Amino acid sequence: MQAIDAATVHRLCAGQVIVDLATSVKELLENSLDAQATHVEVKLKDSGLTSITITDNGHGIDTSSFSTLCRKHWTSKISRFEDLEHVSTFGFRGEALSSLCSVAQVTITTATRDSAPMGTELEYNMSGELTKQTQVARERGTTVRLTQLFAKWPVRHQDLKKNIRREYLRLVSLVEQYAIISDNVRVSLINQTRTGTTTHVRTVVQSDRLTRLLSVIGASLRPHMARIQHESTQDGDVKIDGYISQPIPEAGRSGSDKQYLSVNNRPCDVPHIKRLINETYRAYCPAKYPVFAISITLNAQTIDVNLTPDKRTILIRHEAVVLDALRKALGRVLEPEESVFSVNRVQTQIVAPSETVGGSPVQPQNVAPEHGDNAETGKRTVTVETSVPGVIRCFADDRTEPSRKRTANSVPEPHPVHSKKLKDPPAQPTVSAPRTRPTPALPTQPTASKKLQTMVIGNCRNRIQND
Repeated sequence: MQAIDAATVHRLCAGQVIVDLATSVKELLENSLDAQATHVEVKLKDSGLTSITITDNGHGIDTSSFSTLCRKHWTSKISRFEDLEHVSTFGFRGEALSSLCSVAQVTITTATRDSAPMGTELEYNMSGELTKQTQVARERGTTVRLTQLFAKWPVRHQDLKKNIRREYLRLVSLVEQYAIISDNVRVSLINQTRTGTTTHVRTVVQSDRLTRLLSVIGASLRPHMARIQHESTQDGDVKIDGYISQPIPEAGRSGSDKQYLSVNNRPCDVPHIKRLINETYRAYCPAKYPVFAISITLNAQTIDVNLTPDKRTILIRHEAVVLDALRKALGRVLEPEESVFSVNRVQTQIVAPSETVGGSPVQPQNVAPEHGDNAETGKRTVTVETSVPGVIRCFADDRTEPSRKRTANSVPEPHPVHSKKLKDPPAQPTVSAPRTRPTPALPTQPTASKKLQTMVIGNCRNRIQND
């Protein structure tokens, strides 16, 4: 047996930290957010094949850290293992920049509040050692530029070029997650190609979480997003907050690509939680998957984020308690509920079965031209405008119009539309019928009293109070 040399160990470990295009951007994006930046711009050239540039306006890097910035396991986040229980930053292992130096050419330009508008451009070799330092103009913040990603890793470089579209879409999804959870931060993702420049992600600094979510999924889903909240000390200090689409076809998606979950404000993958959300949602809307952005806050001492280098896989000590709390929160949002709305305006359309007089059809009077009639069932379409957004439509029995009586010695006057078709229109409004063949009187329909009418809109059962 013999010891592996330091250079080989460095490359072996770096290959586990930076595995693809998304993780290379993720590490730099997290560094910018940890630096308290309010504007982070991720700019790619040729989807990352040529270069990746992340620019922020954070507090910058002090000159005393230039030589050790890209060394393995050098960090300012923690000093001992026990600090993990209270760490509030995304990164803490001190591996990101060191690993990036092993898989790409790294150039860093930075300036602090004291040194701006004068900054420093730093270049590092594969081992993370500082090789060049140049004074440049730079406002406060940091810019990290990566070139030749995986150029010295032939297999990964070939796979990146072959599947660049798939890798880029994964990167877009990752940046969206950080853009949604980052309060008071403007995050943008720009891709420059031969055909032009495209902005795929852009959020606003002063915006709430719902606005940032809609900037990612589309503003058309705003009426269909429901707030999900739960907070209880009885459930082990579990706090749930976020948004989920309503269980209706127009709000769901055919895939689970727009699902964003974070624990303690850290984007992560918890299969049991996502499975619970999807199964609960599909119990009400089987053909679709939900769109959601849910944040779960737990006691930091009850979770372990130090499982994988990318820190996206976590362990939760009381996972059953969290799942039960989430199940309760989802039930309150997705379960059908009864609600009473006050009616502001009602438009009715009465369509009764056609009547005949002497073989000629006579249509009922008081017919309002509107779509949605049902002549076969003799029902009316009621369009109700309520205090809630949107227009509600339902079918209701026709019991509001006074009935038209027909006596034994009278026949209803023909409808004006059909009067021209009669060859010999009657001179009098009524015609006497033979006494030997009396026409039975039609039963009088009862006048409807005010009552609640029930209808189902999507998955919500509502009662309309007609005042």
